[in-house]
Amino acid sequence: SQPPVAAWAWWYWGFLIFGLGLLFGSFFNVCIYRAPVLKSIAVPGSHCYACGTFLSAAENIPVFSYLFLR
Repeated sequence: SQPPVAAWAWWYWGFLIFGLGLLFGSFFNVCIYRAPVLKSIAVPGSHCYACGTFLSAAENIPVFSYLFLR
């Protein structure tokens, strides 16, 4: 029989998968938004589509920037 998996291991893998999902989801959102209008996914960087202001690194963190910048 195999030893039981420590409880922290489930949390670790859960947070890791959740974090990777946020990162890839954010990137795919940029691709989905920009590809149909033939815009580059790299240049220009993330910006406000209403006023054109470029976003800082802190404003590009998925979910956390939404929660803290409200």
